[in-house]
Amino acid sequence: MSAQSSAQLSPIQRMLKGPLGLILVFAISVGASYLFVLSPRSLIVRLLLLGSLLLIYYMPQKGWIKLLFGGVMLLIVLP
Repeated sequence: MSAQSSAQLSPIQRMLKGPLGLILVFAISVGASYLFVLSPRSLIVRLLLLGSLLLIYYMPQKGWIKLLFGGVMLLIVLP
């Protein structure tokens, strides 16, 4: 069953599924929030920040991992 479900995932979803995906999503989120601190009025940076939040939502991980990442973004990275 897992072979079929992993075969149906897109290449990006397969990359985001493992531990490398967690590191990648966290790095993108931290980078986007750092750019937001440097230039808070930039529309492109705001879209990049929203895109990093969407990556957390769409990454194929367990729910508690997504909640943990969302909490880290909300409490540590965004302020």
